Amino acid sequence: MIGISSLDLAAFPARFSDRLIVSTVDARRGEIFYATYRRTAGGIQRISEPHVDQPDNVANQLNANAEDCLVVGDGAQRYAETFENLRGVEIGQEGFRYPNAGSLVELAHPRALREEFVSPSEVTPLYLRAPDARINWQQRERS
Repeated sequence: MIGISSLDLAAFPARFSDRLIVSTVDARRGEIFYATYRRTAGGIQRISEPHVDQPDNVANQLNANAEDCLVVGDGAQRYAETFENLRGVEIGQEGFRYPNAGSLVELAHPRALREEFVSPSEVTPLYLRAPDARINWQQRERS
């Protein structure tokens, strides 16, 4: 198997943009998962680790950065009103909303040629926050 991040998949179609690419995924509970990317000769390169935060906080970071950027993914669409009035920020259109199979093939193929496979037991999800069940259990213990 070859594991590819959903954020990487959402960012890849924007690889032709010269702007900073901010890939977002709706994390529910009023938050988004996000990471930033830059265009490279071979596609894109992630320049920040994935994070989870409230859209307003991400918007404030982008505003403080004052760099032209393209915000893509379903998180950008869901919280469009948060990002649309920021200076130098563009929200990716419908084609940039969800990861697609074409991007998966393009990102995985070079790794497959280099035989960078892992066994299914080695593929692990990246959790950026505690699971809902655990959070609810901790709240219940405090009561």
